[in-house]
Amino acid sequence: MDLNANDNGKRKFIMVQLNEPVKKDSEAEKAGYKTIDEIGRERIRRAAAKIKAEYPDTTADLGFKTYYLKSMPKETLDKIKIFDPNELFTNDGNIVKSLGEKTLLQTWQIKDGFGFNAVPQKIDLSGYTTYLLDDKKIGKYLYLLGEIEEKSIKELIRKIESLELTVDKIFIYGYSFDFNMLNCITTNLKTLKNRNPLEPIVRY
Repeated sequence: MDLNANDNGKRKFIMVQLNEPVKKDSEAEKAGYKTIDEIGRERIRRAAAKIKAEYPDTTADLGFKTYYLKSMPKETLDKIKIFDPNELFTNDGNIVKSLGEKTLLQTWQIKDGFGFNAVPQKIDLSGYTTYLLDDKKIGKYLYLLGEIEEKSIKELIRKIESLELTVDKIFIYGYSFDFNMLNCITTNLKTLKNRNPLEPIVRY
């Protein structure tokens, strides 16, 4: 961070720290810290403040993001391992419901090559929120993560056919779609007007 402020560089880095607890009765505990990673984040904040004071005109990125590695609940993992299409739509242990759309989207955007810092654009489809990631090298990827209604599928098709929305690939989180909705969106994307058909990619 100091080097970036000094020469307007754009160096990036990742720091990894286990969330191990601080020692009992230690100075860290007395200062209100519960885990080592809490200390790490505070050190970054203080370093950023010091660098900003030394280089008041810097445009270097002195911020940071925090990511947590989380384990899926055992019952969710079990359901994924013994995947049964007949029970798909009554599954109440999927990733979105367990960890939220943000976690799933972040996981997929890294998997698909967009990296940690890509900012997804929210696209409204008659009250349904989908996410668009756009990169010149990768393309335009649209992610449908939550449960969807027919009116939102119609709006998606309308936007694509009218060229209001341009996408190269569409990814669907299968656990959020019942058979009828999945079939509806697949059929409509294969018969698009004004552009080549799209084959949605379903993930679980």
